[in-house]
Amino acid sequence: MPFSFTSYARTDSDDRPAETTNPTWSSPDALLGMHDTLAAIADLETQHEIEREQIEQSSGSAESKQRDMAELDDAYQHRCEPLVEQWAKLHD
Repeated sequence: MPFSFTSYARTDSDDRPAETTNPTWSSPDALLGMHDTLAAIADLETQHEIEREQIEQSSGSAESKQRDMAELDDAYQHRCEPLVEQWAKLHD
């Protein structure tokens, strides 16, 4: 028997309010904002990982590497905060 989606067709009526069927975040502008925000966060994470690997592979002492990692992590958090706030606003 061939597969068919007809057996999965909805039989109930769609009496839900418009905001339930079409949430505000599904607008093209909101989706573009979400895409841009996620792309920026991904870029920051990639750069952060590259910089962490550079520190790990450097010839410095364990103490200097630990200090450099802490500074890098602080800078990363500082750069991510606005993007995380922007993401939260897009979800509201």
